[in-house]
Amino acid sequence: MAQFIKRHPNVSIAVLLLVVDILLFAPYLTQPDSLMWPRSGLGSDMLTYNWPAVQFFREAVRETGQLPLWQNTSAGGQPMIGNPAIRVFYPPQLVMSLLPIPILLGYALLNVFHFWLAGIGGYGLARSVLKLDYPAALLAGLLVMLTPRLSSNVVGDVGYTYGLCWLPLCLLWMRLAFDRLSWRWAIATGLALCCIYLTNIQFILYAGWFVGLYFVYCCVEFIIKRSSRRVWIQHIGMMLIIGVSFIGFSAFQSFTFASYLPYQTRQAMTLADANYLALPPIVLMNTMFPLAQKFPEWEIYAGLLPLIFAPLAILYHTRREVGWWLGVFIFAGLFSLGSVTPLYTLMFYGVPGFNLLRVPARMWFVAAIALALLTAVAVDGLLHERKLSRWAWRWLGGSTLLLVVVTLGGRFITRQAGEMDWLIGFFASAGVILSLIGLWFWLRGRLSTSVFAIILAGAVIIDLFPLDMTFGTPRPINDFLQVPPIVQSMMHHASSNDDLYRVYSTRREISDAVAVANDLQTVDGLNSFQFASYAQFIRVASGCDLKGIAAATPPCTANEISDTAWLDAVPDAKLLGLVNTRYVITSLDLSSISSLKQIDVVGDSHLYENSAAQPRAFTVGRAELFTGAMSAYLPELGQRAIALLDSGQDIQFDLPMNDFSGSAQIVRYTPNNVQIQAEMPTSGLLVLGDTWIPGWMAYVDDQPVVNLRVDGALRGVYLTAGSHKVMFEFRPPAFVIGLIVTIATILIVSGFVLFYKRRESSLVI
Repeated sequence: MAQFIKRHPNVSIAVLLLVVDILLFAPYLTQPDSLMWPRSGLGSDMLTYNWPAVQFFREAVRETGQLPLWQNTSAGGQPMIGNPAIRVFYPPQLVMSLLPIPILLGYALLNVFHFWLAGIGGYGLARSVLKLDYPAALLAGLLVMLTPRLSSNVVGDVGYTYGLCWLPLCLLWMRLAFDRLSWRWAIATGLALCCIYLTNIQFILYAGWFVGLYFVYCCVEFIIKRSSRRVWIQHIGMMLIIGVSFIGFSAFQSFTFASYLPYQTRQAMTLADANYLALPPIVLMNTMFPLAQKFPEWEIYAGLLPLIFAPLAILYHTRREVGWWLGVFIFAGLFSLGSVTPLYTLMFYGVPGFNLLRVPARMWFVAAIALALLTAVAVDGLLHERKLSRWAWRWLGGSTLLLVVVTLGGRFITRQAGEMDWLIGFFASAGVILSLIGLWFWLRGRLSTSVFAIILAGAVIIDLFPLDMTFGTPRPINDFLQVPPIVQSMMHHASSNDDLYRVYSTRREISDAVAVANDLQTVDGLNSFQFASYAQFIRVASGCDLKGIAAATPPCTANEISDTAWLDAVPDAKLLGLVNTRYVITSLDLSSISSLKQIDVVGDSHLYENSAAQPRAFTVGRAELFTGAMSAYLPELGQRAIALLDSGQDIQFDLPMNDFSGSAQIVRYTPNNVQIQAEMPTSGLLVLGDTWIPGWMAYVDDQPVVNLRVDGALRGVYLTAGSHKVMFEFRPPAFVIGLIVTIATILIVSGFVLFYKRRESSLVI
């Protein structure tokens, strides 16, 4: 074993990181039907985006034999392809979704894989870029992999965390591409950027920013050194390969996403909206001890060892990397504070794309990477020089004593009732004290370098591993799939009718997971990727007039903007009826609304049936054009049997002026395809009570027609008198083009790799 480790140190360290990683997620690997439930009590996106999307995806594949591009369970329907909140088409996730294994076991395996990638990325940056020896590089890998910013976040949002885990590897491959002028590493960087984009759209901008920033950094060096034109061309070539390969690999998703952007609510986001959950300056004290509340967005604790060793990196300032990573640390830290400093405001207004993102505190993970690498630089310098100045010893001794006191005191003072996690502060303190003692004996030749390296690695594990375990706890998924009694009553009442219907619950009494598990469809939803037309329609229909950006649709169904606004949100039953809302669940008394009939009460939950509910597909004989904001016309829309059409659409028919309304028969209703048989007494419009977005193609009697946006948010087609077969098919042209580009990119890259591999083999022979 010792000989193998000596001959294959990189493999040995990769295995060691994997073992630590597996132990971290062992509780979830051994309980395949349990999810990581955050002990913070803040809830988990696993129940909102991840588990429901995969479950829906699996059922759709089983029933239709097609990969679903559209999910119709919440918010009137929303795209799966091109939607950054749904990561089913991220290749590792797609594989796990198609495998016949429990969904949560698949996520546990993905967690292991991605945390290992983060550790490998940190190790690789230290080893291959900073040229550090194995002990210091291992320290960097452990600090990145075990940083609480990852572990605190993965229990709430695995997809977002996966993007973070790709970032160190992306930075590593980017540096190798520029430093070695390798087109292979440039393509690998593009692939890493693609994976970040598919899992975490916010960090693709951050990652792309750092790629561009490093290119500028190289250009400044070229100017100082007066490099030749050839060097400039080579580096520009690397930048182009990175950009082209990223666009090519991600085209199937990014082209579709780009086609949706003009219709999104975030186009109107202000600086105040974007500054949401910026890091408060007072939270910076938590670099010395973790947050007792375990709030992931503000988790900035990175361990005690970096705090005492990273400042010593200035002793080795002659290394180019020290200045670069110190600059990265300062930039990321200031950015995380949001508009407290001018930096974030300048980025918001000056850098394209940054005005679409919120929560600047997420940039702190970049600061954690920089801190880990600066720590590794300091340790590597110690290992090489085997000496410390008197000033350095005073710093180590004084900072260690201060950190032990502050860590233990801070964890104890901020502890929560019944919380025993503060006791693990003793482990962190013991680890850093042990490191200092080990350093003393090593400098005096009483410990070997390998033993001292093990002590340092052990100190990191003792400090961070127990803390990482405290952020989540295994909870059986069935605990979250229990159907509330009021919903059971609704399902029983609806069982006698096979027609499609939707339900609106004023406080999201039906979660996305429960909706998917029981084949329910809701008007409300929780997704930051919102189409402005539908979001505005539901705001008016629900009576929720809150201003600002919220993930919930309508925003009153969650507490993000206001805790009490829902109490004053009186819904418009007829407008809700246009989107096929047959039932309303609420704790409010809505008996004054004539169209709502109370059919059950369970506790403080009321169940109302909406007599104004339209069928999922209905016909109307009168249409009018409108200009300006649709919200001005919506209040009176429910009072008349009429379809309103945006005057900006391609309308190639005379507006029908016939007074009739009726229903149409849905023949087939699948995620990607809806087929309807309509009987029209005269000319008019067929309206489908599903969300209108670009990408839905419409056909009447097998002939393509314009998919009209009706009433501001719904789909429709114009029909003449008679019997017609109508089909809506979700096939975004941007997706088709993007898929072709992605496949072509994969084939071209594979061809280049094989060609050069064979060429190199022939040269060796």
